[in-house]
Amino acid sequence: MNMKRVTIIFAVVAVLLFADGLWMQLTHYHPGDQNNFFGNGNIILSDGQVILISAGFLFLATVVMWLVAVRRGTQPVLEADDGQRDAVGHPALGSGDVRQLLEKESNWEKVYMIGYASCSYDANGKLPPRTAAFVARLAGKVALDDTSLWWVASGYDAVKLVAEAVDATGSTASDAIIGYWNSLRAYPGIFGAYTWTPEQHNGYPTSEVVMSQANSQKDGAFKLAPGYA
Repeated sequence: MNMKRVTIIFAVVAVLLFADGLWMQLTHYHPGDQNNFFGNGNIILSDGQVILISAGFLFLATVVMWLVAVRRGTQPVLEADDGQRDAVGHPALGSGDVRQLLEKESNWEKVYMIGYASCSYDANGKLPPRTAAFVARLAGKVALDDTSLWWVASGYDAVKLVAEAVDATGSTASDAIIGYWNSLRAYPGIFGAYTWTPEQHNGYPTSEVVMSQANSQKDGAFKLAPGYA
């Protein structure tokens, strides 16, 4: 149910509440009933007045919801020639379990998710050389048919980076490991080319964050979305 429909329902309820409260006031319904206004003992309201105030708050909420719905409806969206809107979102959109939830397979078309260049197939269906070699080494050892390759790649890189830091410095102290990592420039990992500095703690190059076609999973990797080389 979209927001405009919910807004219409709220509007109808607000009108009914208003009519009920007005009737209660005009007919002096239960004139002896007294209600505090939000716990304020200095303001005493009849039942009808309480209903009228409730209707007013509901009407205000209805107006706000309607304005939000109208604004959302005027925002540009990615839309194909056939009127089907593109969907963009979390990497979980490419999970194999999503297929089981689809009403029809075509609903998975034009669905794009966050991806990573290192774990994406190019227009020729090829992975980057380092990634392809990594996948070949995993064959028969790690099942990639329904998982995300970038999870495996990033985990592999994390362990390797710690091990190399310990080997290079001869220490397991955090300062020694951090100092080694801060000396790395475009370190050739599987998941990405890492660069750290004392000021840059992320390490992962944001330029390698891309969009992927959610329905294209093969060995944990995905095709690049249109527009990516």
